[in-house]
Amino acid sequence: MKIRSLLVSLLLGISLAACSSATPATSTTTTLSKTQAKQEITNAFSTLFNLQNPSIAPKIAVTQDGSSLAAAMTSTFHSQLAKAAGGAKVDSVVFDSVSECQMADQPSPCAKVYYSIISPAGTPIFPTPSIGYAVEINGKWLVAKSTICSLLSLASASGTPQGC
Repeated sequence: MKIRSLLVSLLLGISLAACSSATPATSTTTTLSKTQAKQEITNAFSTLFNLQNPSIAPKIAVTQDGSSLAAAMTSTFHSQLAKAAGGAKVDSVVFDSVSECQMADQPSPCAKVYYSIISPAGTPIFPTPSIGYAVEINGKWLVAKSTICSLLSLASASGTPQGC
């Protein structure tokens, strides 16, 4: 019995040693240039606010923690009021410092996005641009959850939307 325990311990030790001697994985995340990041942010905002396209899946894909907002997006984005939005025009993107992201309650890296929700004809729906955030998660720039939750809250008659 002692020999069997010793043998099992020895085999386990060899197995663990083999696992621990493996080369540590290196990060393969590539940082996008600011120009590329701005384009990705612009595409994310345009996709999210293109309510002429009723599909929710692309909107979830470009939103931070989008899957938690699926129900709220579905009910709000299929309303008659929402059909007035044809997309978003990003006016400018300002990349914030780590401390600015923290002050805005955003993960870092983040960017402040000045944008206009536009009609299907391409004209702004509101007279002044809105301010929202984009965040980089796993190498991909997404519309910050706080940005869409603020807008969903305005459209919700029942308070905080599900997932916010």
